[in-house]
Amino acid sequence: MTYPFPTQTDSVSGAQSVAGRHPWLTGIIIALVVIIAVEVVVGTAIWMNQSAPDPQSSSTSPTTVGPQPAPSKPAPSQTSSVDTPTFPVIPATLPAPAGTLLVSGANDVGQRGLGFASGSDMGLLTAVPQLSGVISVFVDFAGLVYAVTATGELWAWGNNDYGLIGDGTTTNSSVPLRVLIEGHVTAAFSSGVRGWAVTEEGSVWSLGSNYGPVPSRVDALPLMNTISGGRGGTYGLASDGTVWGLDHVEGIFGYDITVPYQILGLSSIVSISAGEASNLALDDQGVVWAWGKNQFGNVGDGTTEPRSSPVMVPGLPAVSSIAIGESTSYALATDGTVWCWGFNLFGMCGTGATPMDIQDEEAMYTSPIQVQGLPVVDRFMAHSQSAIAFSGSEIYAWGSGEFMSYVHAPYSIPGFHAIPSPTRMYGFDGVTALFTNSGSIFSIAG
Repeated sequence: MTYPFPTQTDSVSGAQSVAGRHPWLTGIIIALVVIIAVEVVVGTAIWMNQSAPDPQSSSTSPTTVGPQPAPSKPAPSQTSSVDTPTFPVIPATLPAPAGTLLVSGANDVGQRGLGFASGSDMGLLTAVPQLSGVISVFVDFAGLVYAVTATGELWAWGNNDYGLIGDGTTTNSSVPLRVLIEGHVTAAFSSGVRGWAVTEEGSVWSLGSNYGPVPSRVDALPLMNTISGGRGGTYGLASDGTVWGLDHVEGIFGYDITVPYQILGLSSIVSISAGEASNLALDDQGVVWAWGKNQFGNVGDGTTEPRSSPVMVPGLPAVSSIAIGESTSYALATDGTVWCWGFNLFGMCGTGATPMDIQDEEAMYTSPIQVQGLPVVDRFMAHSQSAIAFSGSEIYAWGSGEFMSYVHAPYSIPGFHAIPSPTRMYGFDGVTALFTNSGSIFSIAG
């Protein structure tokens, strides 16, 4: 039988035949084998010597079986953005006790409140230690966090470039610090350079730019019920139904305003919401009023003309609540429908159009349209470029930003995602409020 390849017998006999014909080849092979063996022995000895423990330490330290503790990290320098954890990092689960403040996402300035900052997303849900009974939370674009508790306490942590934490410094804090304000605090907000708080007694307090790194009371104001603001300015709703501008950073006036002033043309107002450059007010008859730059039609009067005075928003049913994102306006009607107008490039109005196929006429809506695909909504929240609707225990989201990462993959790493239609969110069981900014998502368990 003929084999296509040599058999084992053929190979051995062939090798013996070659060695017999060339005896010098055998000597070379033997020399190479000796050299390789010597190198292996020497290399092994060197490796064992480097790996051996210090005799002095090994003689006093018993061998431990099982998982070993992680090596301790060197102490960070004063310029380091990563600190040693103060609290144990324990993943949280939902549902959680009512009033628990939960965080997922970024922690670059310590906005998770865990006692340390980390340069990247931590990839898990954690509860803010030390805090309980939280009823509201606000996070600005730089990572400053304000949390108000049911007992009227205001706590602050995270970014402190402008002294908004209120501890007299401009040093970031990765743990919640109590902001010392007289009275029972009911709401707090930051415009990025100034911080604001209002008390149950109606007093307004501010800190940061123009006010210093400790809270000071703002005089020459009527008693206030609440405050709202965006990058363009901050507004207060007085107990008599009037609306006041508390500051104006980059609004339609074209210059900074730090002296409080009344917004003329508004009365019997029950709710306000301020955006980056446009603002909303809701009166006691369910009518919505708007004013501001209006470059994306977010005033809702069918134009893109700036409005320095409030105008009525036409085409809406009776409204129960209002909210405004960065440049997109929303209204929740008394019948549970949600209406939207303004910037829509990333589907903030829930029309189903994606950023890739959206047309110029769909990039903004200068008049209100109804958001389709929602059940009856009982609560509503707007964020920079996204919206959140609550229908009983169900939560729906659309638009772009951190929230969209969690529509299909709860508590995955947040990033830029666009969901142009209302989509059910999972993984937030029992949550009563959600707030996002600076790459982090804050939720309050209810």
